[in-house]
Amino acid sequence: MNILLVDDQPSVLSSLKSGLNWSALLVHNVYTALNASEAREIILSHPIDILLTDIEMPKGSGIRLAEWVKEQDIPLIVIFLTSHAVFDYAKKAVELEVKQYLLKPVRKEELIKTLQDARKGYQKMIQQQSYEQQKSSAGIPNVNPEDLLDEKGKMTELIDQVKDYIADHLDEELKRTDLAAMIYLHPDYLSHVFKDETGMSLSEYITRK
Repeated sequence: MNILLVDDQPSVLSSLKSGLNWSALLVHNVYTALNASEAREIILSHPIDILLTDIEMPKGSGIRLAEWVKEQDIPLIVIFLTSHAVFDYAKKAVELEVKQYLLKPVRKEELIKTLQDARKGYQKMIQQQSYEQQKSSAGIPNVNPEDLLDEKGKMTELIDQVKDYIADHLDEELKRTDLAAMIYLHPDYLSHVFKDETGMSLSEYITRK
């Protein structure tokens, strides 16, 4: 696996590159770029599997970079790592099928888990592409399994993700804005659907835990 780290702050790139045991994460090569322009050049010249990028940068935002990746139909996993918990950014991340939206400063354990999930997601994506190619060759129509889930089922899955995160981080300060950003929902909407799903408010659920 190869990963590309993109951030306009050299200190952030240095910290990310030296702060993790990449070999333990099964990452063979770690590339870095200070802006979206450099990132595009690296993606076009090297096989990149995971893209971990900041959002607000000179010479093109991380969102525009993710849009370019999608437009070029490049098979890689995108992760946003940003200091800005902005709803519009989170909404755009959903549209672009970004794997995760992390907020700086990110806990090392959370980053490692996200990268592990990204690796699994990449492998699943490649397997799915291979499967679809085989189906296409055999004349079998494509059906996205997610389309078979109704909206209620999808929301239940999202709320389960929030509940799992809460259970794993009870010793930390849990903010509604952070939980909402994690699943790309507006905080008010998260509160509404969480109560519908669990029968109690988000704060009440955390307190009882």
